[in-house]
Amino acid sequence: MESSKNPASVVGKLLSKIKVPLILLLIAIVAFLGYKRYTVVKRAANLENMAKNKESTLVEKRDLMSTIATTGTIISESKRTVSAALSNTKVEHVNVEVGDYVEAGDVIVSFTMDSINRSISDLEADIAESKSVQQIDSGGNEREYYYSYGTEAITIKELQTKVERAQKTLYEACDEYGSLKRDKQAKIDSHELTEEQADELYKDKIAAAYKAQETAQQNLADANQALQNEIYKGSNTLANSTDTYNKNNLQASDSTNKLERELRDYKEKLSDYKIVAPVSGLVTSVNVQEGNGFTSGTIATIQNTDSYFVTTEIDEYDIPEVKLGQRVVIKTDATRDTELEGIVDEIAPTATGSESTNSTTTTSTSSAASSSASDATYTVKIKIIDVDERLKLGMTAKLSIVLEERSGVLTVPYDAIYENEAGESFIYVYDDSDKKVVIPNSGTKAAAPEEKKGFSFSEFFGLGSDNKKELEDLMPEKKEVAVTVGMESDYYTEISGNGIKEGLEVALPETEAKAELTFEDLANQRGGGPGGGGPR
Repeated sequence: MESSKNPASVVGKLLSKIKVPLILLLIAIVAFLGYKRYTVVKRAANLENMAKNKESTLVEKRDLMSTIATTGTIISESKRTVSAALSNTKVEHVNVEVGDYVEAGDVIVSFTMDSINRSISDLEADIAESKSVQQIDSGGNEREYYYSYGTEAITIKELQTKVERAQKTLYEACDEYGSLKRDKQAKIDSHELTEEQADELYKDKIAAAYKAQETAQQNLADANQALQNEIYKGSNTLANSTDTYNKNNLQASDSTNKLERELRDYKEKLSDYKIVAPVSGLVTSVNVQEGNGFTSGTIATIQNTDSYFVTTEIDEYDIPEVKLGQRVVIKTDATRDTELEGIVDEIAPTATGSESTNSTTTTSTSSAASSSASDATYTVKIKIIDVDERLKLGMTAKLSIVLEERSGVLTVPYDAIYENEAGESFIYVYDDSDKKVVIPNSGTKAAAPEEKKGFSFSEFFGLGSDNKKELEDLMPEKKEVAVTVGMESDYYTEISGNGIKEGLEVALPETEAKAELTFEDLANQRGGGPGGGGPR
């Protein structure tokens, strides 16, 4: 039988088995407690540093502006395109390049004139020939006209003679008839013949004379009618002859005039072969080259750079706020920090385009609403008052269209203003007292700390709550002060109210959030949130 086991040997074996795990466990506990101490001390040190360097701002007097911020493109005051009423013409000389400055009347492009000079010479020869033909035709027309006129005049003259003869015959017949009647009556009165005898003697003679008188009267009427007919016919014939004469002359003359008009047009086109600048300005495009043919289109573009404008698009939300004559602050990359002055010069009455997002941002109380999407945009043209040689056409300009301005008002940052549940605005103002506090186990030394009896394991590791009052005393003291909010800019807001004065120290939102960390946050390592309302 085996001898009974030695108790010391058994204990030794047991200790040898648990020695390593026990050591590891003790190391883990010490490491955990050390980490907890390190974390709390670090948090406390950060809080102490925050308290000594709290984030705040001062109430200050400033000049505020409420603006519509947008971007635009620099353009010239006016732009003229140069073209020519020519086609299929060779470019002879190009006297300008892009970037050149020209005066009104300067020749910028000229075309080869060989073709038009040949056309002018041909037309001058055609006109001379046409005038010769016109002269010959005019002579023939004139002779034909006078022949017709002469023939008709002779016919009318002959008819007038017939009328005169018929009239003379009528006079003679009337005289004969009257003479016979007088003779008959004389013989009766002298009792040379009785009435019966006289009637018998003169009966046939008087009847024949009367008949001759009637015939002569009819002949005169017929002659007059023939003359009148011939006069009417002749007048119509002469009128037709006159019309034909004039028409033939006009046709011959029109042919010559047409050639002369064409010649004038060609001579006027000679000026088109030398293209001059219609205005003074900067050449911004040249679309022809020497030696190439020209068919049609724009030859060059000239822009008046005596003054500059900026064109921008304003969305439909902001456009009602834009007025003619409003001041505009203009900045460009080329002019660095220099602020240029401008005024609103033109506002388009109708929408000019659509965009998925707004091109503008209103830096005012309505900025959140103005950032909503809008389809319609309106072109606004802004005149640059300041002249700066660094400006170039096509540059991008940052614009601030000034809606309202205030000078020398008390202001704080926009985020420093809070609003309670009743909708009243207030700020957090720090007290003037400067407190010295103790951060337990953080390495911060305090004057004559209160001694405590015995050893506190939790205090050694910074896990107790005995120092809660000291930690809370570290927090910067502040108080709520009611304010009335006035004009707002992009960052600062005007405030007023009882006790509001220049130089007053005001808490910023970051300071408020950090100052709300409590002792439990430090001891239990839990985060805390702000209370008593929040930033607007």
